[in-house]
Amino acid sequence: MAARATPHQTDVSRPPPQIDDSFPHPTLLEQLRVADEHCVQQFLACVPSANTPHESKPSPSPMPVNIGTYREELREALRVLQTLHHSMLVLEELKEDDPNWKEEVQRAEQLKSLLVDSLL
Repeated sequence: MAARATPHQTDVSRPPPQIDDSFPHPTLLEQLRVADEHCVQQFLACVPSANTPHESKPSPSPMPVNIGTYREELREALRVLQTLHHSMLVLEELKEDDPNWKEEVQRAEQLKSLLVDSLL
């Protein structure tokens, strides 16, 4: 008896189709860029500027947005936050009379200052 091919079986006599393994896919990246830009524009339109009175009116025209810049700034802020978290864990392990205590406290204060500056 000859085996009959069923719809769920593959033809092993032919090579499989090529896989598009380019990641991330350019179409997906473009969709994410447009969605990010829209979200940032909505947010910036609703946040009052330091130069304007505190009114929560959306601005009439969309502001130009560079998503790449925001991503870089966010990445840097997250890196500083992670380093600050590590510094706080080190401080929890150290005793106040430890010679490295003051140095680690100063480091944590510098990191905190960097984080605040990057968020403003």
